[in-house]
Amino acid sequence: FPSHDNCRKTAGLDAAKQPFEDIDEALFQEHKAAVKEWEEEVAAWKKEDGPRPEEPTTNQFMIQDHTVETIAIRLNDNPDGLLLTVAELKQLFGMFERYDSASEDSYLELYDGGTLKVDRVNRKGQLRVSNALLSITSTIQPRTLAKLITADRLESGLAYRFIFANPPRRRHLIRHKTPEELHRVETAKTAYKALVEAIHLLPPLPDVIKPDPAAFAAYREHGNHMEDRIHHADQSERGRLSKTNGLRDRFALITAVCRSAFEPRTDPFVRRQDVEAGIEFANWVDAESRRVAGVMVEAKTKNEDDDIVRLMMSKPNHVVTARDLMLTDRKRFPKAELALEALEALRMQGRVERFTDKNTGGRPVVRYRPKPNTP
Repeated sequence: FPSHDNCRKTAGLDAAKQPFEDIDEALFQEHKAAVKEWEEEVAAWKKEDGPRPEEPTTNQFMIQDHTVETIAIRLNDNPDGLLLTVAELKQLFGMFERYDSASEDSYLELYDGGTLKVDRVNRKGQLRVSNALLSITSTIQPRTLAKLITADRLESGLAYRFIFANPPRRRHLIRHKTPEELHRVETAKTAYKALVEAIHLLPPLPDVIKPDPAAFAAYREHGNHMEDRIHHADQSERGRLSKTNGLRDRFALITAVCRSAFEPRTDPFVRRQDVEAGIEFANWVDAESRRVAGVMVEAKTKNEDDDIVRLMMSKPNHVVTARDLMLTDRKRFPKAELALEALEALRMQGRVERFTDKNTGGRPVVRYRPKPNTP
């Protein structure tokens, strides 16, 4: 959920989490009661013979600790998967940068439901969790995201495993909502909460999930279309399109699960309407990811412009030339002409000013400096 300040990111995330928080709290209270009962059984066991009572596992829906070892321990007790909620996504990426690449590799496994292997620090042996599944929900500023999505994370596919949504900026006026608006909001909240609670009570899904013939036909048509797009796309687009293509299948299954919460299960389980919903969602993600990519390019440019202004502020008299900029960042500016273009772009934005220094003892030199009160 990359979005600017004043876009109510946290409020939206909190509203989406609330039904899960309610279920998680109920599970916690059940576990608390189970632990108390277990402690009483252990106390009685110490006075008698027989096997030691088994300690109850921690059943939960959500987790906030994003260290790989904690996630492995919790997933071992909760094989249906967990939802990781992080206030700011940069906290998660910060962990990747503090430790080695093993943490990032583990998170790739958590997306695909692979086997998570963790060498535990305080216990002997290795903990292995099969079919390890972790969902993540968070928010982040676009400019921060632009710094974190590096070429390595695009190449590994980590960046493409996130579904980004960037709502437009709106004015949030303080006013009284109309009764119709309040009713609409409460109706949506009630329906959403009922759906989450119904899914929580569903029995396990079968190991093999079959689509009906009409669903398979829709899946095949869209799948072949996407494979054709992937085949003709450039290298930078293939990773994004491949993950978008996979979202169709995931969301079709989610739709089928949601439907089965309110009507009898059928075999085949997945219907055409489920696949069509998955296709619609995949198309939305495709369009939104391209729009977010544009926002990130804009944010990346703003970050780079800020770096140039900071460089100026660090120089004597806050002055640089195009050659100074080129020598500072050869990777971005292999030629002085490119550095000059960047400085001229900042001048057109009104952030820097250009002047000619004639006191050089030779040819006049064009220099740039920040304008007063430049942010």
